[in-house]
Amino acid sequence: MGIIDETGHIYGHLHVIEKAQLPKQNKTGWRCYCDLCGNDQKIISGSDLRGGKYTSCGCKKRMIVQETP
Repeated sequence: MGIIDETGHIYGHLHVIEKAQLPKQNKTGWRCYCDLCGNDQKIISGSDLRGGKYTSCGCKKRMIVQETP
């Protein structure tokens, strides 16, 4: 089984830009652009993207925490 090319796919607010190496691992990941905040430095594994583990770069969670009194 080969690597599934995720380039061009969209998962929640994450737009997959290109293939990249996961930080501190010798595994393939995908560099994503977050359309909520403009961050394009989030690198996520394909299985985490397809599984719905991430839908933003983390900014959505930070926004919710900031709004909580």
